[in-house]
Amino acid sequence: MRVHITSLYGMMGVVGVSQRRTAEIGRQLGFNELGIFRYPVESDTDVELSKRYDGISAGIGSGDIVIYQSPTFNGTKFDDYFITNLRWRYGQSVKVIIFVEDIVPMMYQGNE
Repeated sequence: MRVHITSLYGMMGVVGVSQRRTAEIGRQLGFNELGIFRYPVESDTDVELSKRYDGISAGIGSGDIVIYQSPTFNGTKFDDYFITNLRWRYGQSVKVIIFVEDIVPMMYQGNE
């Protein structure tokens, strides 16, 4: 069993930094990083989206745990596709943890 954690790339500022820091902590704990790039997903066909998913999820295997950091800012189409395909491919053998980061307090830190 391996543990994977997503990390957002292509997003500047607090959001990208926050997710990459969280993924770094995961890597220190032995987690495998799944890089997700911010891009205009609405322009993708289903075939292109499938290729992106396959590239991101190639290291996931039966019995693994996936920590999915949200938001990805790729829209609900991407998020739904990713989670649905994990379930379709692995069923209940892969455990999915959706980690929603509330970045608003971080944005205002030090601006009081």
